[in-house]
Amino acid sequence: MTRRGRGRPPYPDILTPAEWRVLEEVRTGATNAEIAVRLGVSPFTVKYHISNILGKLGLRNRREIATWRREPERVRLPQVAAARLRALAGPLLVPFGFLPKPVLGVAVAAAIALVAIPAIVVAVLLTRPTEEPVNLLVSPDPSPSPAVPATTSPPPDPTPTATPTPSPQATPTPTPTAAPEPEPDPTPEPAPTPEAAPNALGIREVPTDEVFTRLEYPAGEQIPGDTGLFFLNVATGAVEGWQSVEGLPLEPSPGNRFVAVEGALHDRVEGRTFSWDPAVLRRAAWGGGRVVFERLDAEPQGEARYVLVDSSLEQTGSFAITAGFEIELAALDVGFLLVRDPEVPGQLWLLGVGTPQVPLVALPSAVRASRVEGGFALVSGPVAEGAGGQTCRVLRYDWSTSVLSDASFPCAGSPDVLGTGVHVSPDGRWIAATTRSLDCCDPLAPPEARFPALSTISVFDASTGEEQLRLSGTAFPLRPGSASGVWLADGSALVLDTVLGLQLVGLDGQWLLPQPSLLPEGVLLPAPDDPARFLHDMQTVAGLNGQILASAEFEEVAFFSSWGETSAEARIYQPPALRAAFGITPSVLPATQLPPFDGSLTAEVTVDSCLNVRAEPTTESDIEVCLPPERVVELVAHPSDGYVVEGPCVEDDLYGNCVWAYVLTEDGEQGWAYADFLRWPGTPVPGTEVAAPEEEAEG
Repeated sequence: MTRRGRGRPPYPDILTPAEWRVLEEVRTGATNAEIAVRLGVSPFTVKYHISNILGKLGLRNRREIATWRREPERVRLPQVAAARLRALAGPLLVPFGFLPKPVLGVAVAAAIALVAIPAIVVAVLLTRPTEEPVNLLVSPDPSPSPAVPATTSPPPDPTPTATPTPSPQATPTPTPTAAPEPEPDPTPEPAPTPEAAPNALGIREVPTDEVFTRLEYPAGEQIPGDTGLFFLNVATGAVEGWQSVEGLPLEPSPGNRFVAVEGALHDRVEGRTFSWDPAVLRRAAWGGGRVVFERLDAEPQGEARYVLVDSSLEQTGSFAITAGFEIELAALDVGFLLVRDPEVPGQLWLLGVGTPQVPLVALPSAVRASRVEGGFALVSGPVAEGAGGQTCRVLRYDWSTSVLSDASFPCAGSPDVLGTGVHVSPDGRWIAATTRSLDCCDPLAPPEARFPALSTISVFDASTGEEQLRLSGTAFPLRPGSASGVWLADGSALVLDTVLGLQLVGLDGQWLLPQPSLLPEGVLLPAPDDPARFLHDMQTVAGLNGQILASAEFEEVAFFSSWGETSAEARIYQPPALRAAFGITPSVLPATQLPPFDGSLTAEVTVDSCLNVRAEPTTESDIEVCLPPERVVELVAHPSDGYVVEGPCVEDDLYGNCVWAYVLTEDGEQGWAYADFLRWPGTPVPGTEVAAPEEEAEG
């Protein structure tokens, strides 16, 4: 039997019914987000249909979609005339068949033009309304061209505003004159404003358009696929874009107040731009309306010298750090820097700007710092502790260096394996850490090719170190271009990655999304100050209930997004080149467990018939046993291949991981089972009951 290729058959109309529905909504002026709500589909689906409409109709943007109308089929007189001329000219050109093809082509074109041009002119005259005077002179169209999507201007006001459309101007009709009158002397150009004098640090204020191009897009306006940095105003839906005049990459400050490029900076609040010599000053830290520069022109003498400046880039203080030290964490709003000595692992110093350096305790391994409510937290580990496995440690300090909590707990994974790690909640009360990680699949493969196929994340009390919640079959999401954490702003829940997609789980072990979030770009990024606000699909801000709050409309999707210090704006990066992103996809269905915990490595069969256990991790291998639904098996290590391997997928694979796990039954049977149909014990994600493919369903 011949099988039809994948996909639906071509639709006989120029557009499909779904595309016609989207086209009609575009004509109303609705944004992609609004269309998605009206039609009951996702913004990604709307974007897909609009892309198809543009391609099929040969249009450039949604303005042209809104004004496009289907033209009735009719025969055009110029086409008929040209066709008849070709028929007449053919016999006439037979004697010239000896000519080369290029010359013959020119002859044919000339012959057709000699007859076609008069025929076209006659056709135009015959088809024009009789009451309209005939004018064969072509003049510019007096109607305005479609508004350019963005206006380039350096206005000081950083608030995005709608771009005004220029008023149409009629084409002037020239009037003959007897003799030209002498033109008056041109008005002398005003003298250029002298460049602002540099301050004591060599920093000078310059016109914004010398360094940056500022762009404005009203809500719903489609944004060209240019590189740059964009800020989506969640309240208004407007987008403010920034580009470097020289095409250099841009960087936003933590609070989105500043936009910087090497050797220059723009203050979006005050509308001022400053530049300096990058060979003399290097921006080392910023935040809270303040900037720290390292002075590269200072004599080393074993120290690196720094200056602190305000929003006008005027010096307000200075300090020195031992040469070679690095800034680990900047909290300039409260006047502190956390610096590290790269030659002494775990040695960090808290520097009060303008006050003596205060040493902190040395921790036993590489240290990572994060800011939490009222101070900061230091994370160390994992550290091997004999047969008991690895241990991590989190210390929480206030700004006076008093220890608020100190917790040690079991952990697993390493910085080389994506999806593992330790994350402290914003209030400092909770710690989420990877406690089990069986990496797939080749231990000799580069880190980007490995992922935690069988992994568990646990939540610990930061004060006591006690385990409060166990989340098997989960991993920490990988978000390119974003430094935001996985915790909700109030520490009540966290976002984790599963084989089903991203999920939100509360501290009580409840899955908070009605079904796994199968988002195209895999983004569910919590806001830093609002527990009910998230970034979805890189450019849409939505609430937990799915309500879309704001969305940016880009022609292309090669960009990344993140939050700043608040959820007032989402920042969207258009990188010069698309960076690779690797998904984190555990292979066993997730489940939650509350105390007391079972320490065994067991899984439950989830198919509705039976699951084949094979001698080798391939569907061509012999079947050892077929396991019924809800059968519990233990995951054990194969003598040579370990716990999990990557093998061929079965037909109609559910998730595409193609991971096989080595299992042992209570009756002593062992072999390779397809990991898609195993679930960790505990409370499962709602709606994860699955049926095995036909090939795997029968023993």
